[in-house]
This record gives sequence, C-alpha cells and structure tokens, in this order.
Amino acid sequence: PRVTVLEGKEARIAIQRAIHYISGYTEPNRPSDEPEPKHDSLIKGIELQLIPNLTPDDKNILLVVDFELSEVIGFEERKYKGKYPYSIPQTKVVSTKTHRLVPDGKTLLIGGLKITTLFKKEPRAPLLSKLPVIGKAFRSNAKIKDHKMLLILVKPIINPQQKASKILRGEADSEEHIKSLARQLEKKLNPPAEPK
Repeated sequence: PRVTVLEGKEARIAIQRAIHYISGYTEPNRPSDEPEPKHDSLIKGIELQLIPNLTPDDKNILLVVDFELSEVIGFEERKYKGKYPYSIPQTKVVSTKTHRLVPDGKTLLIGGLKITTLFKKEPRAPLLSKLPVIGKAFRSNAKIKDHKMLLILVKPIINPQQKASKILRGEADSEEHIKSLARQLEKKLNPPAEPK
C-alpha cells in the first residue's frame, strides 16, 4: 500500500481481519431458558504507523516507525456447565518502535518476522473413509505448522512540493530575506540548463 503524509503528521496502514467467537454465556432470566451466548471479537493483522520529518538539508527523512503484528495462534475450547461450548483465543503480539534516518528514495527494511500458523488437516481416502466401521482406518488427523517470513519495506520519497513549501515556511525577518528565499525556490524549481 501507498500513503501520502505531511511532514510531522502520522500515517497509518492497517491490514487486519476480525475474528468472531463465543466467549462465554450469561444466565437466563428464567431457570427454564437456555443460557445466552456472549459474542466477542478480536482484531488480527498488521498495523504500521509512521511519522516522517525532513532534515534541514531536505535530503534525508527521520522516520518514527511503530509496527505491530497480532495473530491468533489457537483457541482453548471450554464448556459452560459441561454442556455449552465456548472458546478462549490465544493470541501472539509482536511490536517494535524505532527511529531511523533514511535517505530520500531509499528503502528501509524493518525486520524479518517469522510467523507460524498451526492448523488441522484431515487427509482421507475418498470413499473408504465414509464406511461405518472401518472408515477410521482410512482417515487421519494431523496438526500442521505453516511457517512464513514477513518483511516490511518502507520507501520514503520527498514530494517536490513539500520541499518548496518548507523553504517558504521559513521565518522572514525582512523583505530582503523573503526575496532571497524566492530566489532559492526559483533555482530549485527551475535549475539552469547545462551548456552544450
């Protein structure tokens, strides 16, 4: 994803998903009624926050980077009163905050995070696994770990208009100072042609 941000302001990129689950039950008002399930949700995914600041020479960007990865690694299955199932999610959160000086147009590698996902797989023989008595012999339950590496690459690029506005934002003490700033801006926006 790409994002444009003003100097000193925060940019936020989030790639997230909500996981919904039953977290428990509440007692009914009447003893003859069934307990009411409590629905809950949590957010998993990646969130990246950046605050860029230009250095005085307009060639480097000081980045304040705040990164968080949250993932669900499993659910602990429980039963309310031994009868009503509910789940307690087990989560893992990895976060980092750093300050880095990055040259204009260069790429910053924030880190290589190893993500492990555990899931169940039930391989089976097509027809034989459905037979009543011997079907279990043709089925198996396996827990499989899936490993992935997450790389976060940030490439800050200074917008040319941002450079111009930074020059004009300077404090002007006199009319001569303003004219000097205007000449500097003119040179930056219209560099002289090189002789042939």
